[in-house]
Amino acid sequence: MARTRASVRDAVAADADALARLWADLLMVAGVPGRTSIPPSSSAVACRLEAIEGNLDRRLLVAVTPVDEGEIVVGAVYLAREPLTPLHDDFAVRASYLHVLADHRRRGIGRSLLDAAASWAVEIHAEHLVVDVNPNVRETNRFLARIGLRPLVGQRSVPVAALRRRIAGGPLVAPEVLGEPGRRLAAVHGRRQRPWRVVARG
Repeated sequence: MARTRASVRDAVAADADALARLWADLLMVAGVPGRTSIPPSSSAVACRLEAIEGNLDRRLLVAVTPVDEGEIVVGAVYLAREPLTPLHDDFAVRASYLHVLADHRRRGIGRSLLDAAASWAVEIHAEHLVVDVNPNVRETNRFLARIGLRPLVGQRSVPVAALRRRIAGGPLVAPEVLGEPGRRLAAVHGRRQRPWRVVARG
């Protein structure tokens, strides 16, 4: 199959509508659970793009292909510069939500997005590239395996309210375990709906 001539650039405000549609497609394909299964609105995407633009440690890249009236967004990946682990001095570029629309796959677009991510990693002296991928999306996992990425960690997600319902009646964390930042955050968000308690289980 002929490769589509695609280019990779930073997302801009004008991409908000296209990104909202692409994210909706990603969520449908991945079957992401919880609140993130709700596609973002174009206005929400525009706000996030504005925040990302002012953050030197964050980027949202889009892959675009030319059409008669200009160009269309056919893929994207979100990048963040962060320590490899909380206790490491080494930095990594974490690539999340890598996605290419079905009609444009197997044409080198995913490779172009990751190549841009790797180039940024070199530019900012990050020694590692870590890619988050949904384990249920076999095509993406196979693609990453083919280009040399190995499994690192598994992640699970749950809405906080749902988790608290499931563990209701079990041991809760005492306020002193949270530390001062945690106590302030809990107070701000009104989480103290019932007294804190520690339950010792024999």
